[in-house]
Amino acid sequence: TGGQTGPVLEGFTVTGGSARIGAGILIQHASPTLRHLWVTGNTGDPGGVPGTVGGAGIYMDDSKAEIDSVVVHDNLIMTGATAVSGGGIQMVNASPVLTHVVVSWNIASCLEGTCQGGGIHMEGSVPEMLGVVVSDNVAFCSDDAAGGGIYASGSSFELGQAAIVGNLATAGSARGGGVY
Repeated sequence: TGGQTGPVLEGFTVTGGSARIGAGILIQHASPTLRHLWVTGNTGDPGGVPGTVGGAGIYMDDSKAEIDSVVVHDNLIMTGATAVSGGGIQMVNASPVLTHVVVSWNIASCLEGTCQGGGIHMEGSVPEMLGVVVSDNVAFCSDDAAGGGIYASGSSFELGQAAIVGNLATAGSARGGGVY
């Protein structure tokens, strides 16, 4: 679709992954099509490597991926002292198109530091999101948490026919349960 060429992932479940970034699916400098997938039960784990842990479900860097009819559900980042971003999806300098995507029940949590985007974290990104549901995601940290559903930094995004409900940011300093 859209004249895009690249790999196509279609019709299966991605589960049980563990990595510092992109535990379920890692996309860097590529623009695949993801269609009819379940991305669930993946864990962001620092693995002793300092730095940000992010995108437990899907991590996109420099990508124009097309994501259609995908469920990103029940992915988890839980660490000690670190920065945590995007329990469900993390986008860095990306401009994907998300259509009929559900991002739900994902958790981004750290004991100390900063936690951003329980469901979706975007940085320097310009996604288009149509028919997207972002629900029941959590960003939790004892110090600073923002964007339980969606956290956007240096980004602009277009939402159409979307629902952002039941998300939570909780911390010593918490902002934007739904969107920050």
